[in-house]
Amino acid sequence: MKILVFCLFLLGSPFLHASNPLVSYQGRIIKPDGSPLEGNSVQFRMQVRSPGSENCLLYEEVQTINMSSSSGAFSVTLNDGTGARLDTPNYPIDRIFANRDSMTLDSARCSVGTTYTPNAGDGRKFVVYFKDETMNAYEPLPILSLNYAPQAMYALESQKLGTFSINNVLRAVDGSGVPTNAPALDPAQLTNLTNLIAGTSTQYATSTQFSSVQSFAKTVPPTCVGGEVLKSNGTSLSCVVAGATPAYSAITGASTTNTIDNMNFAQTWNWSTATTQDPITLTANALTTGSLLHLSSSSSSLNSTKGLINITNSSSSVNGVLARFQSNSTADSGLTILTNGNVGIGSSTPGAALDIKGTVRISGATSGYTQIRVPASAGTNTLTLPANTGQAGQTISNDGSGNLSWTSVPTMNTISRHSGFSALSGTQNQTLLATAPTGLYRMTAFGKNMTMASSGSGCSIIIRYAFSSEIGTVNAATLANTLSGTAGGVTQGTYTFYHADPSLDIGVQIQRTPGSCVGDDYRYDIVLELLKQF
Repeated sequence: MKILVFCLFLLGSPFLHASNPLVSYQGRIIKPDGSPLEGNSVQFRMQVRSPGSENCLLYEEVQTINMSSSSGAFSVTLNDGTGARLDTPNYPIDRIFANRDSMTLDSARCSVGTTYTPNAGDGRKFVVYFKDETMNAYEPLPILSLNYAPQAMYALESQKLGTFSINNVLRAVDGSGVPTNAPALDPAQLTNLTNLIAGTSTQYATSTQFSSVQSFAKTVPPTCVGGEVLKSNGTSLSCVVAGATPAYSAITGASTTNTIDNMNFAQTWNWSTATTQDPITLTANALTTGSLLHLSSSSSSLNSTKGLINITNSSSSVNGVLARFQSNSTADSGLTILTNGNVGIGSSTPGAALDIKGTVRISGATSGYTQIRVPASAGTNTLTLPANTGQAGQTISNDGSGNLSWTSVPTMNTISRHSGFSALSGTQNQTLLATAPTGLYRMTAFGKNMTMASSGSGCSIIIRYAFSSEIGTVNAATLANTLSGTAGGVTQGTYTFYHADPSLDIGVQIQRTPGSCVGDDYRYDIVLELLKQF
């Protein structure tokens, strides 16, 4: 801490300027080395505190002055408007020095408690701190006492009305600022004034309310003669001859087309009290070529949110019907839109986002159509489509619960061979489908001896199906359902069997039985089909 040599002078008192109390403080600051303090940015922090043990901070402000070439001399004045006030909440300066009423502060501003209630003769403490641009902390100056001056206090209080200073009271002056007499307000006038200030007056309009009135309505209207009325074209008023009085309760007297032009585009019809009524009913029982309600627009950019027609249910309820278009006397005919978002075509109680009763037709771009129809007494079924488009050659399959998926169909193999008897050499094995999936299969075989030299010749051809584990080892017990033919004739048949092991191949075995066969031109075809995959 610096050791300072200083001379301090307190000039005046807080009550010398009763309308704006000031405290002037002058002195000189000498550094320990004897040189004066001459910083170009010296801060003075001034506080007014209560005199008792509560030691409450009542007022605080900071001022910055340039003491260059000052020889250490300074002069600061509390509440002269040049400083920045730091205390919050803050009381007016005249209230700080008035010995009346309590001041409620907070625990951070009082050493004891949060309230200061002055005694009739209380003075105040004046505390000053300072620091220049080279100092990290404030240095305190000696605490001074500001004594209570009854006459100055009386002068200060005499300029008040109750606890309000002259700046807090509504006054009447002329254009030059000279005070004038103001008439007293009666209770009704006082009520009108407070209502006007609050914006609730029924006699006067606020500037905000008045700004909503069209400009031409604020000017002096033209003078009309008898039988004329004022008419607005949107920008000015004119006098026109009054027409027949319209029957607003029922517009039934119109003999020509009625037009609401663009000067009256903002039409709002409000039936806020309607409950069971139909607020608008349009009827045209003899209508033939016209439209009961015709809405059109030539705009190239309609409202992207509301559209040409906007029907909105702003309630959170999802019960009831939003819109109903009944096309004929049949109750369920037409279109129904529920408030839960379901749309029904041919159904007044749609149970899904789109519920269509009847046939759905999709027409071709140029001609023809494709229809989807459910049975008249359809059961309750739900089919869930696959999540993707599948692959080429795949088909839709059902898991029995309505979940559809794409299934690949195994390639069917047809073996068509032409050979002589000598090529058979007794028995020939051929693979039809390698590592065949499990399922029910059907094998169809046809063979014919193309050369017939004699009807007395005889032999037989046996065609049997076989699994890969059995190829090469004929097992009559497992190779059942054989075919046989006669010389000069045909060998044919169809066999159905179940294949359980997908790791095995499905093959065919062709066997020539002993006999005398005339000719050596035997031809055959074999087809294998998968009937159902498991």
